[in-house]
Amino acid sequence: MVRVGGDRGAPHLGSRDSAIVQRRRRPSIFAVSNLDQAQSASAAVGLESAPAHSPLRLPMPNVSPVNLYFPTQEPSSPDDTRMLLAQQVGDVGIWEWDISTGRVWWSDQNYRLFGVDVGEPVTHDVFVSCLHPDDVTSIIADTRKVLDGALPYETEFRVVHPDGAVRWILARAKVEHDAHGLPRRIVGVNFDLTERRVRELSQCEMQERLCLAVETEDLGLWDWNITTGEVWSSERLQTMLGYEPGEMRSHIQSWEKLIHPDDKGEVLRGLAASLEGRATAWSQDCRLRAKDGSWPWVAIHGRVREHDGNGAPVRAVGTIANVTDRKSREAQREVLVGELNHRLKNTFAIVQALANLTARFAESVPDYQQRFSQRLATVARMQNLRMDRNHGTDLRQLLRSELEVYDDAGVKRVELEGPDLVLPARVSVSIALMAHELTTNAIKHGSLSVPEGRVSVTWSIERTTGSDRLQLAWTEAGGPCVGPPKRKGFGSMLIQRALTDETGGDIRVEYDPEGLRLLLSMPLQGATG
Repeated sequence: MVRVGGDRGAPHLGSRDSAIVQRRRRPSIFAVSNLDQAQSASAAVGLESAPAHSPLRLPMPNVSPVNLYFPTQEPSSPDDTRMLLAQQVGDVGIWEWDISTGRVWWSDQNYRLFGVDVGEPVTHDVFVSCLHPDDVTSIIADTRKVLDGALPYETEFRVVHPDGAVRWILARAKVEHDAHGLPRRIVGVNFDLTERRVRELSQCEMQERLCLAVETEDLGLWDWNITTGEVWSSERLQTMLGYEPGEMRSHIQSWEKLIHPDDKGEVLRGLAASLEGRATAWSQDCRLRAKDGSWPWVAIHGRVREHDGNGAPVRAVGTIANVTDRKSREAQREVLVGELNHRLKNTFAIVQALANLTARFAESVPDYQQRFSQRLATVARMQNLRMDRNHGTDLRQLLRSELEVYDDAGVKRVELEGPDLVLPARVSVSIALMAHELTTNAIKHGSLSVPEGRVSVTWSIERTTGSDRLQLAWTEAGGPCVGPPKRKGFGSMLIQRALTDETGGDIRVEYDPEGLRLLLSMPLQGATG
Protein backbone atom coordinates (compact mmCIF):
# COMPACT_ATOMS: atom_id res chain seq x y z
CA MET A 1 0.00 0.00 0.00
CA VAL A 2 1.30 3.46 -0.86
CA ARG A 3 0.56 6.36 1.45
CA VAL A 4 1.24 10.06 0.96
CA GLY A 5 3.63 11.67 3.39
CA GLY A 6 7.28 12.13 4.23
CA ASP A 7 9.69 14.17 2.24
CA ARG A 8 7.87 16.77 0.12
CA GLY A 9 4.64 14.80 0.13
CA ALA A 10 6.24 11.73 -1.47
CA PRO A 11 4.32 8.46 -1.19
CA HIS A 12 5.61 5.90 1.30
CA LEU A 13 5.59 2.13 1.32
CA GLY A 14 3.27 0.42 3.75
CA SER A 15 4.38 -2.00 6.43
CA ARG A 16 4.13 -5.02 4.12
CA ASP A 17 6.92 -3.57 1.97
CA SER A 18 9.31 -2.95 4.84
CA ALA A 19 11.59 -5.65 3.42
CA ILE A 20 12.33 -3.31 0.52
CA VAL A 21 13.67 -0.71 2.90
CA GLN A 22 15.71 -3.32 4.76
CA ARG A 23 17.23 -4.40 1.46
CA ARG A 24 18.22 -0.79 0.74
CA ARG A 25 20.23 -0.78 4.01
CA ARG A 26 22.44 -3.78 3.13
CA PRO A 27 26.11 -2.99 2.35
CA SER A 28 26.91 -2.63 -1.32
CA ILE A 29 29.00 -5.31 -3.02
CA PHE A 30 31.84 -3.90 -5.11
CA ALA A 31 35.48 -4.51 -5.91
CA VAL A 32 38.37 -2.02 -5.90
CA SER A 33 40.87 -1.93 -8.72
CA ASN A 34 42.27 0.29 -11.42
CA LEU A 35 42.38 3.49 -9.34
CA ASP A 36 44.60 5.11 -11.90
CA GLN A 37 41.80 4.95 -14.50
CA ALA A 38 39.56 7.40 -12.62
CA GLN A 39 41.11 10.82 -13.15
CA SER A 40 38.12 13.08 -13.76
CA ALA A 41 35.64 14.82 -11.48
CA SER A 42 33.07 12.27 -12.55
CA ALA A 43 31.98 9.28 -10.44
CA ALA A 44 32.55 5.99 -12.23
CA VAL A 45 30.35 3.15 -11.02
CA GLY A 46 30.78 -0.57 -11.83
CA LEU A 47 27.61 -2.63 -12.35
CA GLU A 48 29.02 -6.13 -12.13
CA SER A 49 27.77 -7.62 -8.85
CA ALA A 50 24.51 -9.27 -10.02
CA PRO A 51 24.82 -13.03 -10.76
CA ALA A 52 25.17 -13.87 -14.43
CA HIS A 53 22.05 -16.04 -14.35
CA SER A 54 19.85 -13.32 -12.75
CA PRO A 55 16.84 -12.27 -14.92
CA LEU A 56 17.26 -8.78 -13.49
CA ARG A 57 20.84 -8.46 -14.65
CA LEU A 58 21.50 -5.62 -17.11
CA PRO A 59 23.31 -6.63 -20.33
CA MET A 60 26.95 -5.73 -19.73
CA PRO A 61 30.16 -6.12 -21.76
CA ASN A 62 32.74 -8.61 -20.58
CA VAL A 63 34.87 -6.27 -18.45
CA SER A 64 36.49 -6.48 -15.05
CA PRO A 65 34.89 -4.85 -12.01
CA VAL A 66 35.58 -1.14 -12.15
CA ASN A 67 36.77 0.91 -9.20
CA LEU A 68 35.00 4.10 -8.22
CA TYR A 69 36.69 7.44 -7.58
CA PHE A 70 34.68 10.36 -6.18
CA PRO A 71 36.77 13.53 -5.97
CA THR A 72 35.08 16.73 -4.91
CA GLN A 73 35.35 19.48 -7.48
CA GLU A 74 33.97 23.01 -7.18
CA PRO A 75 32.35 24.63 -10.25
CA SER A 76 35.13 25.98 -12.41
CA SER A 77 33.07 28.43 -14.50
CA PRO A 78 29.79 30.39 -14.46
CA ASP A 79 28.36 27.78 -16.85
CA ASP A 80 29.15 25.01 -14.36
CA THR A 81 27.48 27.00 -11.60
CA ARG A 82 24.39 27.52 -13.70
CA MET A 83 24.28 23.82 -14.56
CA LEU A 84 24.43 22.78 -10.91
CA LEU A 85 21.78 25.33 -9.97
CA ALA A 86 19.48 24.14 -12.79
CA GLN A 87 19.83 20.53 -11.64
CA GLN A 88 18.97 21.41 -8.06
CA VAL A 89 16.04 23.70 -8.87
CA GLY A 90 14.56 21.38 -11.49
CA ASP A 91 15.22 18.15 -9.56
CA VAL A 92 17.16 16.91 -12.58
CA GLY A 93 19.79 14.21 -12.26
CA ILE A 94 22.33 13.56 -15.01
CA TRP A 95 23.90 10.18 -15.65
CA GLU A 96 26.20 8.50 -18.13
CA TRP A 97 26.83 4.83 -18.83
CA ASP A 98 29.98 3.89 -20.77
CA ILE A 99 28.92 0.52 -22.11
CA SER A 100 32.37 -0.40 -23.40
CA THR A 101 34.03 -0.04 -19.98
CA GLY A 102 30.99 -0.64 -17.75
CA ARG A 103 31.44 2.68 -15.96
CA VAL A 104 28.47 4.76 -14.80
CA TRP A 105 28.62 8.37 -13.72
CA TRP A 106 25.93 10.06 -11.64
CA SER A 107 25.60 13.73 -10.81
CA ASP A 108 25.09 14.69 -7.18
CA GLN A 109 21.41 15.43 -7.85
CA ASN A 110 20.93 11.97 -9.35
CA TYR A 111 22.25 10.43 -6.15
CA ARG A 112 19.65 12.43 -4.21
CA LEU A 113 16.86 11.34 -6.54
CA PHE A 114 17.70 7.69 -5.85
CA GLY A 115 18.21 8.23 -2.12
CA VAL A 116 21.85 7.15 -2.23
CA ASP A 117 24.60 9.00 -0.39
CA VAL A 118 26.66 11.13 -2.77
CA GLY A 119 29.90 9.34 -3.49
CA GLU A 120 28.67 5.90 -2.45
CA PRO A 121 29.68 3.20 -4.95
CA VAL A 122 26.65 2.05 -6.89
CA THR A 123 26.73 -1.56 -8.05
CA HIS A 124 24.13 -3.41 -10.08
CA ASP A 125 22.57 -4.75 -6.88
CA VAL A 126 22.35 -1.30 -5.33
CA PHE A 127 20.80 0.17 -8.46
CA VAL A 128 18.16 -2.56 -8.64
CA SER A 129 17.49 -2.28 -4.90
CA CYS A 130 16.63 1.40 -5.40
CA LEU A 131 13.84 0.47 -7.81
CA HIS A 132 10.29 -0.23 -6.70
CA PRO A 133 9.84 -4.02 -6.90
CA ASP A 134 6.87 -3.65 -9.27
CA ASP A 135 9.03 -1.71 -11.76
CA VAL A 136 12.25 -3.77 -11.84
CA THR A 137 11.24 -6.16 -14.62
CA SER A 138 9.98 -3.39 -16.92
CA ILE A 139 13.14 -1.28 -16.41
CA ILE A 140 15.39 -4.22 -17.31
CA ALA A 141 13.25 -5.03 -20.34
CA ASP A 142 13.24 -1.40 -21.55
CA THR A 143 17.01 -1.19 -21.20
CA ARG A 144 17.51 -4.34 -23.26
CA LYS A 145 15.22 -2.99 -26.01
CA VAL A 146 17.15 0.30 -26.09
CA LEU A 147 20.46 -1.50 -26.44
CA ASP A 148 18.97 -3.59 -29.25
CA GLY A 149 17.91 -0.38 -30.99
CA ALA A 150 14.21 -1.18 -30.72
CA LEU A 151 13.08 2.08 -29.18
CA PRO A 152 14.34 5.42 -27.81
CA TYR A 153 15.02 5.48 -24.09
CA GLU A 154 12.20 7.19 -22.22
CA THR A 155 10.55 5.53 -19.28
CA GLU A 156 8.92 6.21 -15.92
CA PHE A 157 9.62 4.23 -12.79
CA ARG A 158 9.62 4.47 -9.02
CA VAL A 159 12.53 4.42 -6.59
CA VAL A 160 12.34 3.66 -2.88
CA HIS A 161 14.45 5.71 -0.46
CA PRO A 162 15.90 4.15 2.69
CA ASP A 163 13.23 5.91 4.80
CA GLY A 164 10.46 4.28 2.75
CA ALA A 165 9.61 7.34 0.64
CA VAL A 166 8.59 6.48 -2.94
CA ARG A 167 9.55 8.88 -5.70
CA TRP A 168 8.56 8.83 -9.38
CA ILE A 169 11.34 9.28 -11.95
CA LEU A 170 11.15 10.11 -15.65
CA ALA A 171 14.31 8.93 -17.43
CA ARG A 172 15.28 10.10 -20.91
CA ALA A 173 18.52 9.14 -22.64
CA LYS A 174 20.41 9.18 -25.91
CA VAL A 175 22.32 6.14 -27.14
CA GLU A 176 25.65 6.70 -28.94
CA HIS A 177 26.96 3.98 -31.26
CA ASP A 178 30.46 3.09 -32.42
CA ALA A 179 31.64 2.73 -35.99
CA HIS A 180 30.13 -0.74 -36.17
CA GLY A 181 26.68 0.46 -35.07
CA LEU A 182 26.95 -1.06 -31.64
CA PRO A 183 25.84 0.93 -28.57
CA ARG A 184 28.91 2.58 -27.02
CA ARG A 185 27.51 5.04 -24.48
CA ILE A 186 24.20 6.19 -23.02
CA VAL A 187 23.81 9.73 -21.66
CA GLY A 188 20.60 10.58 -19.88
CA VAL A 189 18.71 12.76 -17.47
CA ASN A 190 16.28 11.84 -14.68
CA PHE A 191 13.42 14.13 -13.71
CA ASP A 192 11.59 14.00 -10.38
CA LEU A 193 7.86 13.54 -11.23
CA THR A 194 6.72 12.80 -7.70
CA GLU A 195 4.73 15.95 -7.03
CA ARG A 196 2.99 15.74 -10.41
CA ARG A 197 2.13 12.06 -9.96
CA VAL A 198 0.80 12.71 -6.45
CA ARG A 199 -1.47 15.40 -7.90
CA GLU A 200 -2.55 13.03 -10.67
CA LEU A 201 -3.29 10.29 -8.16
CA SER A 202 -5.30 12.71 -6.02
CA GLN A 203 -7.24 13.87 -9.07
CA CYS A 204 -7.80 10.26 -10.10
CA GLU A 205 -9.08 9.38 -6.63
CA MET A 206 -11.41 12.38 -6.67
CA GLN A 207 -12.64 11.37 -10.12
CA GLU A 208 -13.27 7.82 -8.89
CA ARG A 209 -15.20 9.15 -5.89
CA LEU A 210 -17.26 11.39 -8.19
CA CYS A 211 -18.01 8.48 -10.53
CA LEU A 212 -18.96 6.32 -7.57
CA ALA A 213 -21.27 9.02 -6.22
CA VAL A 214 -22.86 9.50 -9.65
CA GLU A 215 -23.42 5.74 -10.05
CA THR A 216 -24.67 5.28 -6.48
CA GLU A 217 -27.11 8.18 -6.64
CA ASP A 218 -28.05 7.40 -10.27
CA LEU A 219 -27.24 10.92 -11.43
CA GLY A 220 -27.13 12.33 -14.94
CA LEU A 221 -24.61 15.11 -15.67
CA TRP A 222 -25.04 18.15 -17.91
CA ASP A 223 -22.76 20.97 -19.07
CA TRP A 224 -24.30 24.01 -20.77
CA ASN A 225 -22.33 26.41 -22.97
CA ILE A 226 -24.52 29.47 -22.42
CA THR A 227 -22.85 31.42 -25.22
CA THR A 228 -23.54 28.86 -27.96
CA GLY A 229 -26.55 27.18 -26.36
CA GLU A 230 -24.98 23.73 -26.71
CA VAL A 231 -25.69 21.27 -23.90
CA TRP A 232 -23.55 18.22 -23.20
CA SER A 233 -25.34 15.42 -21.35
CA SER A 234 -23.99 12.18 -19.92
CA GLU A 235 -25.11 8.80 -21.22
CA ARG A 236 -26.93 8.11 -17.96
CA LEU A 237 -28.97 11.31 -18.31
CA GLN A 238 -30.03 10.32 -21.82
CA THR A 239 -30.92 6.74 -20.90
CA MET A 240 -32.82 8.09 -17.88
CA LEU A 241 -35.25 9.62 -20.39
CA GLY A 242 -35.34 6.52 -22.59
CA TYR A 243 -32.93 7.71 -25.31
CA GLU A 244 -29.91 5.94 -26.71
CA PRO A 245 -26.56 7.68 -26.05
CA GLY A 246 -26.10 10.43 -28.61
CA GLU A 247 -29.74 10.38 -29.73
CA MET A 248 -30.90 13.50 -27.88
CA ARG A 249 -30.53 16.92 -29.40
CA SER A 250 -27.87 18.98 -27.70
CA HIS A 251 -29.26 22.55 -27.85
CA ILE A 252 -30.85 24.30 -24.89
CA GLN A 253 -34.02 24.99 -26.89
CA SER A 254 -34.54 21.26 -27.37
CA TRP A 255 -34.19 20.73 -23.63
CA GLU A 256 -36.67 23.51 -22.91
CA LYS A 257 -39.27 21.72 -25.03
CA LEU A 258 -38.98 18.64 -22.78
CA ILE A 259 -40.24 20.49 -19.70
CA HIS A 260 -43.85 19.82 -18.71
CA PRO A 261 -46.04 22.85 -19.52
CA ASP A 262 -47.27 23.06 -15.93
CA ASP A 263 -43.68 23.21 -14.65
CA LYS A 264 -42.01 25.36 -17.31
CA GLY A 265 -42.78 28.76 -15.77
CA GLU A 266 -41.30 27.92 -12.38
CA VAL A 267 -38.27 26.21 -13.95
CA LEU A 268 -37.44 29.19 -16.16
CA ARG A 269 -37.84 31.62 -13.26
CA GLY A 270 -35.41 29.62 -11.14
CA LEU A 271 -32.94 29.42 -14.01
CA ALA A 272 -33.14 33.16 -14.63
CA ALA A 273 -32.43 33.89 -10.96
CA SER A 274 -29.29 31.77 -11.17
CA LEU A 275 -28.07 33.34 -14.42
CA GLU A 276 -28.67 36.84 -13.08
CA GLY A 277 -26.70 36.11 -9.93
CA ARG A 278 -29.69 36.37 -7.61
CA ALA A 279 -29.11 32.76 -6.52
CA THR A 280 -25.79 30.96 -6.13
CA ALA A 281 -27.27 27.58 -7.05
CA TRP A 282 -30.33 26.34 -8.86
CA SER A 283 -32.47 23.43 -7.63
CA GLN A 284 -35.78 22.49 -9.18
CA ASP A 285 -38.15 19.52 -9.31
CA CYS A 286 -40.03 19.20 -12.58
CA ARG A 287 -41.30 16.72 -15.15
CA LEU A 288 -39.45 16.02 -18.39
CA ARG A 289 -40.94 14.26 -21.37
CA ALA A 290 -39.30 10.90 -21.97
CA LYS A 291 -38.93 9.28 -25.38
CA ASP A 292 -41.97 7.06 -24.76
CA GLY A 293 -44.14 10.09 -23.97
CA SER A 294 -44.19 9.59 -20.19
CA TRP A 295 -43.37 12.39 -17.76
CA PRO A 296 -40.88 11.21 -15.13
CA TRP A 297 -40.14 13.55 -12.25
CA VAL A 298 -36.54 14.78 -12.04
CA ALA A 299 -34.56 16.92 -9.62
CA ILE A 300 -32.32 19.43 -11.42
CA HIS A 301 -29.34 20.92 -9.57
CA GLY A 302 -26.88 23.33 -11.16
CA ARG A 303 -24.83 26.46 -10.85
CA VAL A 304 -22.97 28.92 -13.05
CA ARG A 305 -19.27 28.01 -13.11
CA GLU A 306 -17.73 30.53 -15.51
CA HIS A 307 -18.22 34.20 -16.42
CA ASP A 308 -16.71 36.34 -19.16
CA GLY A 309 -14.75 39.54 -18.66
CA ASN A 310 -17.96 41.53 -18.22
CA GLY A 311 -19.33 39.21 -15.57
CA ALA A 312 -21.89 37.57 -17.86
CA PRO A 313 -22.41 33.81 -17.34
CA VAL A 314 -20.90 31.64 -20.07
CA ARG A 315 -21.04 28.14 -18.57
CA ALA A 316 -23.30 26.23 -16.19
CA VAL A 317 -23.01 22.65 -14.98
CA GLY A 318 -25.14 20.36 -12.87
CA THR A 319 -26.92 17.06 -12.31
CA ILE A 320 -30.33 15.53 -12.94
CA ALA A 321 -31.76 12.71 -10.81
CA ASN A 322 -34.90 10.67 -11.42
CA VAL A 323 -37.16 11.30 -8.41
CA THR A 324 -40.36 9.73 -9.74
CA ASP A 325 -40.49 7.20 -6.90
CA ARG A 326 -39.97 9.95 -4.34
CA LYS A 327 -42.77 12.02 -5.85
CA SER A 328 -45.03 8.97 -5.84
CA ARG A 329 -44.35 8.43 -2.15
CA GLU A 330 -45.03 12.10 -1.46
CA ALA A 331 -48.33 11.86 -3.33
CA GLN A 332 -49.25 8.78 -1.32
CA ARG A 333 -48.45 10.62 1.89
CA GLU A 334 -50.67 13.50 0.80
CA VAL A 335 -53.51 11.06 0.12
CA LEU A 336 -53.00 9.42 3.51
CA VAL A 337 -52.93 12.77 5.29
CA GLY A 338 -56.05 13.85 3.41
CA GLU A 339 -57.74 10.55 4.24
CA LEU A 340 -56.79 10.90 7.91
CA ASN A 341 -58.13 14.44 8.01
CA HIS A 342 -61.30 13.33 6.24
CA ARG A 343 -61.80 10.43 8.64
CA LEU A 344 -61.32 12.65 11.66
CA LYS A 345 -64.00 15.00 10.36
CA ASN A 346 -66.28 12.06 9.64
CA THR A 347 -65.67 10.64 13.10
CA PHE A 348 -66.65 13.91 14.72
CA ALA A 349 -69.74 14.05 12.49
CA ILE A 350 -70.66 10.47 13.45
CA VAL A 351 -70.19 11.15 17.15
CA GLN A 352 -72.30 14.29 16.87
CA ALA A 353 -75.03 12.43 14.95
CA LEU A 354 -75.00 9.58 17.46
CA ALA A 355 -75.30 12.01 20.33
CA ASN A 356 -78.29 13.77 18.73
CA LEU A 357 -79.95 10.51 17.68
CA THR A 358 -79.50 8.92 21.09
CA ALA A 359 -80.80 11.97 22.90
CA ARG A 360 -83.89 12.01 20.70
CA PHE A 361 -85.04 8.56 21.84
CA ALA A 362 -83.44 8.24 25.28
CA GLU A 363 -85.88 7.93 28.21
CA SER A 364 -83.47 9.24 30.84
CA VAL A 365 -79.91 10.40 31.32
CA PRO A 366 -78.72 6.91 32.40
CA ASP A 367 -80.49 5.45 29.35
CA TYR A 368 -78.75 8.04 27.15
CA GLN A 369 -75.36 7.23 28.64
CA GLN A 370 -75.84 3.50 28.10
CA ARG A 371 -77.05 3.77 24.48
CA PHE A 372 -74.44 6.35 23.56
CA SER A 373 -71.60 4.25 25.05
CA GLN A 374 -72.78 1.17 23.16
CA ARG A 375 -72.91 3.04 19.88
CA LEU A 376 -69.44 4.52 20.42
CA ALA A 377 -68.15 1.00 21.08
CA THR A 378 -69.67 -0.14 17.80
CA VAL A 379 -67.94 2.68 15.95
CA ALA A 380 -64.65 1.67 17.61
CA ARG A 381 -65.08 -1.93 16.44
CA MET A 382 -65.64 -0.69 12.91
CA GLN A 383 -62.44 1.34 13.08
CA ASN A 384 -60.54 -1.79 14.17
CA LEU A 385 -62.05 -3.70 11.26
CA ARG A 386 -60.81 -1.11 8.79
CA MET A 387 -57.33 -1.25 10.30
CA ASP A 388 -57.10 -5.07 10.04
CA ARG A 389 -55.89 -5.77 6.51
CA ASN A 390 -54.72 -9.35 7.14
CA HIS A 391 -58.00 -11.28 7.67
CA GLY A 392 -61.20 -11.75 5.71
CA THR A 393 -64.52 -10.39 7.01
CA ASP A 394 -68.14 -11.48 6.83
CA LEU A 395 -69.96 -8.97 4.63
CA ARG A 396 -73.11 -8.94 6.74
CA GLN A 397 -71.12 -8.36 9.93
CA LEU A 398 -69.16 -5.62 8.27
CA LEU A 399 -72.29 -3.74 7.19
CA ARG A 400 -74.01 -4.33 10.50
CA SER A 401 -71.02 -2.93 12.40
CA GLU A 402 -71.28 0.25 10.36
CA LEU A 403 -75.07 0.71 10.35
CA GLU A 404 -76.60 -0.95 13.40
CA VAL A 405 -75.94 2.04 15.63
CA TYR A 406 -78.50 3.98 13.59
CA ASP A 407 -81.30 1.46 14.12
CA ASP A 408 -83.72 2.89 16.69
CA ALA A 409 -85.72 0.80 19.13
CA GLY A 410 -89.05 -0.12 17.55
CA VAL A 411 -88.16 1.48 14.19
CA LYS A 412 -86.45 -0.59 11.49
CA ARG A 413 -84.25 1.92 9.68
CA VAL A 414 -81.58 -0.43 8.30
CA GLU A 415 -82.21 -3.52 6.18
CA LEU A 416 -79.45 -5.98 5.17
CA GLU A 417 -80.27 -8.82 2.78
CA GLY A 418 -78.00 -11.25 0.92
CA PRO A 419 -76.20 -14.60 1.12
CA ASP A 420 -73.46 -15.35 3.62
CA LEU A 421 -70.17 -14.19 2.18
CA VAL A 422 -66.64 -13.90 3.64
CA LEU A 423 -64.63 -11.28 1.80
CA PRO A 424 -60.84 -11.49 1.39
CA ALA A 425 -58.84 -8.96 3.43
CA ARG A 426 -58.16 -6.53 0.60
CA VAL A 427 -61.77 -6.44 -0.56
CA SER A 428 -62.97 -6.18 3.05
CA VAL A 429 -61.08 -2.96 3.59
CA SER A 430 -62.40 -1.47 0.32
CA ILE A 431 -66.02 -2.39 1.16
CA ALA A 432 -65.56 -1.06 4.71
CA LEU A 433 -64.32 2.27 3.35
CA MET A 434 -67.29 2.44 0.98
CA ALA A 435 -69.80 1.61 3.73
CA HIS A 436 -68.24 4.17 6.05
CA GLU A 437 -68.31 6.95 3.45
CA LEU A 438 -71.91 6.17 2.40
CA THR A 439 -73.04 5.98 6.04
CA THR A 440 -71.35 9.26 6.89
CA ASN A 441 -72.93 10.91 3.85
CA ALA A 442 -76.36 9.53 4.83
CA ILE A 443 -75.94 10.94 8.34
CA LYS A 444 -74.91 14.37 7.09
CA HIS A 445 -77.10 14.83 4.03
CA GLY A 446 -79.11 11.68 3.28
CA SER A 447 -81.76 9.40 4.70
CA LEU A 448 -80.16 8.91 8.13
CA SER A 449 -80.21 12.66 8.75
CA VAL A 450 -83.95 12.46 9.53
CA PRO A 451 -85.82 10.05 11.89
CA GLU A 452 -88.02 8.55 9.15
CA GLY A 453 -85.16 7.84 6.73
CA ARG A 454 -84.08 4.30 5.86
CA VAL A 455 -81.13 2.45 4.27
CA SER A 456 -81.36 -0.86 2.45
CA VAL A 457 -78.28 -2.88 1.40
CA THR A 458 -78.81 -5.97 -0.74
CA TRP A 459 -76.23 -8.17 -2.43
CA SER A 460 -75.91 -11.32 -4.51
CA ILE A 461 -73.16 -13.41 -6.13
CA GLU A 462 -73.10 -13.66 -9.91
CA ARG A 463 -71.45 -16.89 -11.01
CA THR A 464 -69.44 -16.52 -14.23
CA THR A 465 -66.94 -18.66 -16.11
CA GLY A 466 -63.99 -16.40 -15.44
CA SER A 467 -64.64 -15.42 -11.82
CA ASP A 468 -67.52 -14.69 -9.45
CA ARG A 469 -68.70 -11.13 -9.07
CA LEU A 470 -70.35 -9.35 -6.19
CA GLN A 471 -73.47 -7.35 -7.11
CA LEU A 472 -74.33 -4.91 -4.29
CA ALA A 473 -76.97 -2.17 -4.09
CA TRP A 474 -77.07 0.61 -1.48
CA THR A 475 -80.49 2.30 -1.49
CA GLU A 476 -81.66 5.23 0.63
CA ALA A 477 -85.28 6.32 1.10
CA GLY A 478 -87.34 8.67 3.23
CA GLY A 479 -84.70 11.32 3.43
CA PRO A 480 -84.30 14.79 1.93
CA CYS A 481 -84.54 15.17 -1.82
CA VAL A 482 -81.07 14.57 -3.31
CA GLY A 483 -79.34 15.60 -6.51
CA PRO A 484 -75.89 15.35 -8.11
CA PRO A 485 -73.21 17.23 -6.12
CA LYS A 486 -71.73 20.40 -7.58
CA ARG A 487 -68.21 19.05 -7.07
CA LYS A 488 -66.65 15.68 -6.35
CA GLY A 489 -65.80 15.42 -2.66
CA PHE A 490 -62.98 13.54 -0.99
CA GLY A 491 -65.34 10.76 0.07
CA SER A 492 -66.34 10.11 -3.55
CA MET A 493 -62.69 10.05 -4.62
CA LEU A 494 -61.85 7.69 -1.77
CA ILE A 495 -64.60 5.25 -2.84
CA GLN A 496 -63.37 5.47 -6.43
CA ARG A 497 -59.79 4.75 -5.38
CA ALA A 498 -60.71 1.94 -2.96
CA LEU A 499 -63.10 0.06 -5.24
CA THR A 500 -62.35 0.93 -8.84
CA ASP A 501 -58.59 1.42 -8.82
CA GLU A 502 -57.63 -1.19 -6.21
CA THR A 503 -60.17 -4.01 -6.81
CA GLY A 504 -61.25 -3.50 -10.43
CA GLY A 505 -64.89 -2.86 -9.48
CA ASP A 506 -67.48 -0.86 -11.38
CA ILE A 507 -69.61 1.78 -9.59
CA ARG A 508 -72.75 3.56 -10.73
CA VAL A 509 -74.43 6.24 -8.63
CA GLU A 510 -78.05 7.28 -9.19
CA TYR A 511 -79.48 10.43 -7.61
CA ASP A 512 -83.16 9.52 -7.33
CA PRO A 513 -85.38 12.20 -5.72
CA GLU A 514 -86.43 9.57 -3.15
CA GLY A 515 -82.83 8.93 -2.15
CA LEU A 516 -79.34 8.05 -3.32
CA ARG A 517 -78.73 4.67 -4.94
CA LEU A 518 -75.27 3.11 -5.48
CA LEU A 519 -74.73 -0.05 -7.55
CA LEU A 520 -71.44 -1.95 -7.21
CA SER A 521 -70.13 -4.82 -9.34
CA MET A 522 -66.71 -6.22 -8.50
CA PRO A 523 -64.70 -9.46 -8.87
CA LEU A 524 -64.60 -11.80 -5.86
CA GLN A 525 -61.24 -13.55 -6.10
CA GLY A 526 -60.56 -15.39 -2.84
CA ALA A 527 -64.05 -14.90 -1.39
CA THR A 528 -65.88 -17.81 0.31
CA GLY A 529 -69.58 -18.27 0.80
